[in-house]
This record gives sequence, structure tokens and C-alpha cells, in this order.
Amino acid sequence: MAAITYNDQLTVLEQAQLIGPDGGILTIAELLNEENELSQDAVAMMANGIRAHVTAVRTDLPEIFARKINQGATTKYPQTKQIEDQIMLLEAWPKIDEQLIDPYPDPKKARMSQLRSYIEAFSQAFNNNLFYGNVGDVGEIDGLATIYNASSMDNVRKTASGSGSDTTSIWMIEWNTQKMALLYPKDSKSVGLFNKDWGKKETTDTSGNSFAAYVSQMKMEFGWSNPDTRAVQRFANIEVDISSADTGSILDTKEIRNLVLMRNALPKRGSGKVAIYANRDLFAQFDIWAMEKANGFYYEKNISGGPLTVFQGIPIRLVDQLMSTETAIS
Repeated sequence: MAAITYNDQLTVLEQAQLIGPDGGILTIAELLNEENELSQDAVAMMANGIRAHVTAVRTDLPEIFARKINQGATTKYPQTKQIEDQIMLLEAWPKIDEQLIDPYPDPKKARMSQLRSYIEAFSQAFNNNLFYGNVGDVGEIDGLATIYNASSMDNVRKTASGSGSDTTSIWMIEWNTQKMALLYPKDSKSVGLFNKDWGKKETTDTSGNSFAAYVSQMKMEFGWSNPDTRAVQRFANIEVDISSADTGSILDTKEIRNLVLMRNALPKRGSGKVAIYANRDLFAQFDIWAMEKANGFYYEKNISGGPLTVFQGIPIRLVDQLMSTETAIS
């Protein structure tokens, strides 16, 4: 295993590219990236614990006082509080019948092809838990939407009329280890998906009958830390009407002003590593506006050569796990 030089501003994919020259983990990371656009931006850092990460958050600034010559100045020290963020575990044990692997000239490639569905499932589970996880469910941690669930919060906005259970949200996140980052356990390699090959083993079907299968252990451990809540901005209660999606009118143009307010509410006003996350229903509308160069949306050339949808310099990423069936918040 090659040595890793840790860089706290690397994205999840960039960290995976530093792990080992054998290409095994990299292949999985690249496939995961195809299914999970959020990994193109998300910064990950090692937690200071095995199952949790403790952060000291400043609750106010020290006060500065004027003083006269030969007179002392009053001192008021800043106050802090501790926040503990948990780390969760996703795990699966794929068992692939030898008859699906052995006939192929390249068994490793055949196994990777079989594992693609698991990689996609991990990607979906990761995104779903990041946004909608609930600590009340076994093994889960609270997601962003679970925590930021009221428009009275400084980093949450909502439409004027959205109601019911047919709404979605737009998220704007500034990624930085001091503001918002993914977590992976202390002494682990990264927040990526890891695959351990257990080789060919005897296994049983649901009826208890034996057969030979290639067994893999796939797991992902992650959490998130958001010591600066300004770095995560939510625009909620966006009603999704499929009939209006065809005409690009899900959002009133006046509502787009909320994206400007969100950008200006970020710690660096959008000049850091920032991205917007939306589901497919909203993405179609953004593409229409980008095509027309309207409302601050336009296209840039992606690093892969294709078009990248952008709002005022901020890339927009597709996250299918952002539901259009959210219950409107108050």
C-alpha cells in the first residue's frame, strides 16, 4: 500500500486516487463517482475518534475594549461548546455464483461487472442517509434534512406557497474541513467504498443448499461534521408538478432570488468549494434556463468535455436521492 499524504481539501474521489497502485480501490471509486456526483465536491477528513468526531464550536467572539493609558482593559474570553458527530456503517456481502465468473477470460473484470449494482446501491444509501438519515432508525445518523428542518433556522429558506408531501429541496454546500465535511473513522483510509475479496467459498442459498461462490465484503463508514452552519444552505418546500416540469416552470423566477441569498449567506459568499445539489425534476428546469442563459444559469465545459450546468459560477450536481415527496416544513 502506497503512503498517503493527507490533504484536508481533497474530494472523496481524489483521496481514493491516492490509495495504492493496484487500481482495485480506484476502479470502485471511479464507478461510485459515476453514480454519485456529490463525491466530485465533498471534502472528507479523518475523525478524531473511531465511531465519532468531537468538534469545539465557538458560540461567541471575545469582546474588545478600549482603554486609557495606565489603565487596564477588561477581558472577556470567547465561549465554546462541544459537538459530537457520529459515524455510521453500511455493509453488504455479495456472493456471486462461480458459474457467472469462471467462464469469462478475465474473472476480475467479470466480478467487477457483477458488483456494479452493489456500488450503485451503496451510492444511493450514502446519499439517502446524508440527507434523510434518522438516528431513530437502527444504525443510522441524522441527515441534513432531519437537522435543518425549520425555516426559522438561519440557513433554511422555503417557498412562499409550498405545502403537502410533494415538495423537494435545493441544497447549497461550501465544502471545507472547518465548515462542512464528510467524516471517516480514525486510522481508516478514506470515506470511500472498500471491497475485501474473500475468494471462492462454499455458501448456501435460502433453502440451505450449498454452492460455490465468490464472496466479497463491501463497506462504507461515514459521517458528517458541520461546525459552521452557514456552509449548508437549504431551500425547501419547492412543489414539484410533473406537468409544469416539461415547460420549465416548477420554480417562479422570483424564487430563484433565494439562491442568491443562499450564496451570500455562505461563509465565503460562494468563493470556496461550493456546489448546488438538486434532483432530476429541478435539474431539467435548470438546464432549460442554462440553455437560454436565463436567471443566472448557463453552461460551462465540464472537465470531461461535456456541458456543466452552473448558477452564477456554482456547479449544479444531480442527486437523484433528493426526494420530490418531502413533507413541507414550517
